[in-house]
Amino acid sequence: MSEQKGISLGAFMAVRDFECLLCGKPFSRFCGDLVLPETQVCDECLAEVSHLQGQELWAYIDQNRIDRKENPKP
Repeated sequence: MSEQKGISLGAFMAVRDFECLLCGKPFSRFCGDLVLPETQVCDECLAEVSHLQGQELWAYIDQNRIDRKENPKP
């Protein structure tokens, strides 16, 4: 097996900062480079919506985002 020098592709793990899709609060999570938007929910909100599934969950997320846009925190 030969070793090539240069740029290599891969996924790296690190603590990254996010803004929760539901409550808008900043939080940190240990994750890889490739992060899907649905993973950007803090632990507190995740506990609140854990009983929802499928379309019901996405409808809740969409409504919450609309409410936050219409009623921003001071």
